[in-house]
Amino acid sequence: MNKTNNISDKDLIQALQKQIEEEEREIKRLIRELAVQKEEVTVQKEIIENQRDSALRQRDEIVSQQKEITASFTYASRIQDAMLTSSTIFEKHLKDYFIFYKPRNIVSGDFYWMTEKNDKIIVTAADATGHGVPGAFMSLMGIVFLNEIVNSLEITTPHEILERMRKKVVAAFEREDGRDTVNAGMDLALVSIDIQNMKLQFSGAFNPVCIYRKEELIELPGDKIPVGFHPYLMDNKFITKDFKLLKGDRIFLFSDGFIDQFGWRSNKKYLKRNFKNLLLENQSVPLKAQRLLLENALNNWKGDLEQVDDIVVLGFEI
Repeated sequence: MNKTNNISDKDLIQALQKQIEEEEREIKRLIRELAVQKEEVTVQKEIIENQRDSALRQRDEIVSQQKEITASFTYASRIQDAMLTSSTIFEKHLKDYFIFYKPRNIVSGDFYWMTEKNDKIIVTAADATGHGVPGAFMSLMGIVFLNEIVNSLEITTPHEILERMRKKVVAAFEREDGRDTVNAGMDLALVSIDIQNMKLQFSGAFNPVCIYRKEELIELPGDKIPVGFHPYLMDNKFITKDFKLLKGDRIFLFSDGFIDQFGWRSNKKYLKRNFKNLLLENQSVPLKAQRLLLENALNNWKGDLEQVDDIVVLGFEI
């Protein structure tokens, strides 16, 4: 019995030793696998850290570039503002006025301009093709052309001014190979006012002029022609419309930026009829206060929605 028990103990010991060896081999295998996994995790960690560092560098570069772009836009807006007619000139020639000027992207494709030449006051509000930088370049071109045509050449009849501008814009973008011209230009409303004779002359490229008189808003529509190239309208000519003024008349020139703004409640455009009604509702207050009323109305209408276009509205009293 003892011999049998000894043999059984020996076998048991051998079995245990074998099991221990197998477990040691398994542990070594697991250690090797863990080492490999640790190495993989280390590599993945390094990759993630490199990606994170790269993303942070890209973010910093984008922020830096955005700051540079914003600074460039801001400086460009200062140049554009310097080209716009100063408040001093408006105050010198107009009894009461306001300018609601709101670029969409710092610089604007909309612009306003005024001068006095040969006892006539020439005023315009214009909407150049595009907004942002392209629109701003077009607006500066429009201002330069107006200064040349009116101040240098002393042309004061509205349709003649627009015809000259159209020729200059088309020539500026005409291709040397004689093929189609770039479709660039501007819509605008331009008035020439003879204060002595209380006479207004108007010509418009799509845009109208509105005249407030005795609780009525009178609209003179513009011609369906742009100041620039159009494949089907180049034979059409601008015309000048005459209007007899009365003391106290208020004149409004504007782009379509306000009219085309979407509302946060309806997601629909403001529309021209609502804009004209807004002008009528505001006529009980002085013109300078109307600018703030327009701005409040716009903000209430668009809410958190982005501004869709540049905006200019110009109003003044005779």
